[in-house]
Amino acid sequence: MRAFDNICRGMACLPERVQRIIAARLRAYNCSPSGPSVLDEYGGVTISSNGCYKSLHNFKYLKASLFEADLSTSSDIIFVENAPDILHVNGPYIRTKDMFNAKPVYVQLASHQVTDFSKCLKENAHNRKLINKLEQTAPAAKMLYSDCERSPRVIVRTEDSYCIQSVTAYRGGHCSSGFCGFHVVSFKDDGSSSCFQSMPSDWSKPPLMQPCQAMRIINSVKGFSDSRFFFDVGSKLVAVGQHVKGTEYKPKPTRNQQFHTDGPLKYAAIWDQNSNLILKGDPNDFKDLPISNSETCSRSALMAFFHQTILGTASTSGKSLMVEIPLGCCCLFRFDWLHHGWKCVHATNPDRLAVHFRAHFYLISGMLKELPTVDFEGTMEFLSALSQHPHLTDAGRLVMLDTLQTFVPYAGGTDSTLQPLNEVADKRKYSLFETQSALETAVSQMHKKSKT
Repeated sequence: MRAFDNICRGMACLPERVQRIIAARLRAYNCSPSGPSVLDEYGGVTISSNGCYKSLHNFKYLKASLFEADLSTSSDIIFVENAPDILHVNGPYIRTKDMFNAKPVYVQLASHQVTDFSKCLKENAHNRKLINKLEQTAPAAKMLYSDCERSPRVIVRTEDSYCIQSVTAYRGGHCSSGFCGFHVVSFKDDGSSSCFQSMPSDWSKPPLMQPCQAMRIINSVKGFSDSRFFFDVGSKLVAVGQHVKGTEYKPKPTRNQQFHTDGPLKYAAIWDQNSNLILKGDPNDFKDLPISNSETCSRSALMAFFHQTILGTASTSGKSLMVEIPLGCCCLFRFDWLHHGWKCVHATNPDRLAVHFRAHFYLISGMLKELPTVDFEGTMEFLSALSQHPHLTDAGRLVMLDTLQTFVPYAGGTDSTLQPLNEVADKRKYSLFETQSALETAVSQMHKKSKT
């Protein structure tokens, strides 16, 4: 991960007390798991007027926590090979001075840091060969098939294995009974290896793993020069203040939203029908998201804490219809439902924006392919942050919200790869209304049925 410099965020965590209130209401609707769950803590977000408010905070790695390479005479380098490419764990790992379960922590060396690290190696034939291998195997920080940056990986020791996890999931020296948090690859002491397969429906339980061909190869180093090397990632994320003029926090007039979803319209062909990771899946091979099971699919809920909480949905003609949510009620919809937020304008001055908070709640099922994340890497980051629940730092919360902030837009026909709204609706088995009155009649009938 990097220190994000987004000028604004469309979502922010609601106070936990408010999130629990929303979760309790949704539970009363019988559309949320019974009893306390992880949804109570991380599911609630606030969408503030189409994301026009600047965030007061961002996150970065604490400088004092940056991983430092162990340049002792007995140090070594680990090369991970043959792991599924989709996990981004292959490449060199440098031994650091950090310890976890009384064993050294190894951090993945990215391609942009190979040159600086190479300066720490003494000049000899063995090290020249080692540097050549580093240059050939060190991965790029930016994913080849996405504009997003992937999180660097670290190797930590548990009671009976070495595990590879995202640096976001790393908890430093804080652990109990050898637990290391969410990991994607495990090397057992008996020589076997396994990798991430899926998550159980109860996300409080460990992830499901499956056998793989990953190998951990240890290379010795023939001496270091008298120098120090720091990675550009660390063991601790911190939230930092964004120091800009106070006037820049004033809300800006909202623009009209495009139709969008809260989850992907397409996905990498790496999931089977049960959301299990298919190891032979090619991350560059994309195909359409299959039709969701209406009984198990993930949903979004928009709760009306204020008057004029409205969503827009498409009509058969492609024009927008209003779905007005009664005060104190929720509107439930699938993640892939094409919708938009309704523009809020001051009664007399269109340049002034009425403050309009809308409590938006994700009802996440166990189907990983339906998570509201932009790609597989975003899913890994979400699960990494989730593994620290309920002890999330402010920075961890920002990471979690960044991975959930998809709002995949529909380009309205300007992109030839996207279909018109009515074609998308037909493919996704939607039923669109022709007029506003037809929609309101249907909603009224639904209210009558719910009362009976």
